[in-house]
Amino acid sequence: MLVGKYEQNIDAKGRVSIPTKFRAALGEIFVVTAGEEKCALLYPVEEWERFMERIAADFDPETRAVLMRYVQKSSAECSLDAQGRVVLPPQLREHADLKRDIVIVGEQTKVEIWSADNWNDYSDEKFDAAEMKKLLMQIGM
Repeated sequence: MLVGKYEQNIDAKGRVSIPTKFRAALGEIFVVTAGEEKCALLYPVEEWERFMERIAADFDPETRAVLMRYVQKSSAECSLDAQGRVVLPPQLREHADLKRDIVIVGEQTKVEIWSADNWNDYSDEKFDAAEMKKLLMQIGM
């Protein structure tokens, strides 16, 4: 299961140590891509295939072709090294402003990798305690 938040560092070669709890869920090979927010996303292959199937099913042929190319141009198939690290491609590190301090967040079916600054900005803007409490109460939590 992909849940939790971890603070890590990215090294000069673009390597990120993936939390042990995420490694099995991601599998030996997974897909990394640019998130719509300023983050990188890691998808287990099965989830990536479901995502691609939704694009194929939900759009007309012309839109589908454009969207597939757009998504695939910033995606890469990756695997972990012997130390449990992944090398993030330079264009994804640039997209997400990943330089040193990072935050890795489990999002149930995928993993997000944020720069610590971008994560803190997002959290400050979106995680209003009163609003979160109200929403959680709506679902009985």
